[in-house]
Amino acid sequence: MPKVDGASLAKALRAEAQFSHTPIFFLTATVVENNGSAAQIAGFPAFSKPIGVNQLLHVIDENLAAAVGG
Repeated sequence: MPKVDGASLAKALRAEAQFSHTPIFFLTATVVENNGSAAQIAGFPAFSKPIGVNQLLHVIDENLAAAVGG
């Protein structure tokens, strides 16, 4: 994204009421895990490419469940 990075965009989206509970996660070329914890970018979960379909679906399910309180 030439004019804004993903972290800035995610923070701006969260600041808007209609997107405040929208699940956000990053799929990027490189991420670094922190002491065995899931990687994060600006406090959002981050995963590196390539990602398998099953893993991607699991990530989506987890984030949707967290967004609706389940």
